[in-house]
Amino acid sequence: MFGNIAVEGFRGIDGLRLENLSRINLIVGPGGVGKTSLLEAFFLLSGAGNARLLLENLGQRGTPPSGAASHVIDMIDWYFSGNDRDEFSLRGAWNGALRNLVVRRDKSRTSIALDSEKGKAQDTVLARYRFETKHGSKTDVGTLVVTPKKLHVANPNSDVEYPCRYEGVASHRSPTTALAPMWTKVEERGDEEAVVRMLRNLVPSVTGVRIGAREDRQAFVRVLHSELGSIPAEILGDGFSKALTIGSHMAWTAGGLLLIDEIDVSLHTGALRSVLRFVVESARDLDVQIVATTHNLEAVDALIEVCQEANDLRIIQFGARTKTKKARVLDANEAAELRDSIGLDLRRSA
Repeated sequence: MFGNIAVEGFRGIDGLRLENLSRINLIVGPGGVGKTSLLEAFFLLSGAGNARLLLENLGQRGTPPSGAASHVIDMIDWYFSGNDRDEFSLRGAWNGALRNLVVRRDKSRTSIALDSEKGKAQDTVLARYRFETKHGSKTDVGTLVVTPKKLHVANPNSDVEYPCRYEGVASHRSPTTALAPMWTKVEERGDEEAVVRMLRNLVPSVTGVRIGAREDRQAFVRVLHSELGSIPAEILGDGFSKALTIGSHMAWTAGGLLLIDEIDVSLHTGALRSVLRFVVESARDLDVQIVATTHNLEAVDALIEVCQEANDLRIIQFGARTKTKKARVLDANEAAELRDSIGLDLRRSA
């Protein structure tokens, strides 16, 4: 687990240091203060110099880099926003081992020789991004090069990456073909019944989940329903898809990190507590660290209630919109006292 994280010059966050993180970490605060950006900092830090994670992260924001090279560069430069330097850095301790990621950009135009069907061909480098990760005595370096013709990604062969999944606000609306390999992991671990019990809080007639195959041989997820038979998961609604996605991600990230943007989105208030209880209990069983955001006070209160006895919740309360971000970290007992004694709305500025 990450015990701490420091963020410098990343998407408008500068000089942010968080200590005493725990199993469950919930980021709250006003809109536009950087809650999702902090999730993305964890995501990039989880990779060992993996430049492709940056492109994947842009897609999770709903804006995958495509089209003109200038558009791609504009989108990547967003990571350096609010930063008058050509680099940003992320630092954290994973299970006590320090990891430091520095990403540098270089927009000086140079030529590059590329392989083509006709041999070597010259192209112009419009921007180059270098990802340098230090962990202990080891350094991994990855690069992302943007030319008018294509993106070139070179990643290190690292043995220090760990399972990490990022669930964006709309990830659960993706085709269930993406969930199929994750559900296979659920079955391998014998966790199917626990996930199905959680899903019954949303749809009581669910009896199981299975992997099906389409005519093009792509696997996809089907739900077993006591009245409707075997049906596509999407038929049962947005909230059901959200819960199924979370349940599948838990097994996939065993021993690693699960990042969830707006954990309450699409979940009916009547099922919210049971889904969050499943998340907490599964995280403990599978040794998964959760970092999530929310705007929902019911989600805050539910997690405080579930985590208070073990005191393994940390609420990261962001301050106002300033260049140097400030945040305080409350444990479950401290948060419960503030809620019970003065009714403090923890979603507001620290």
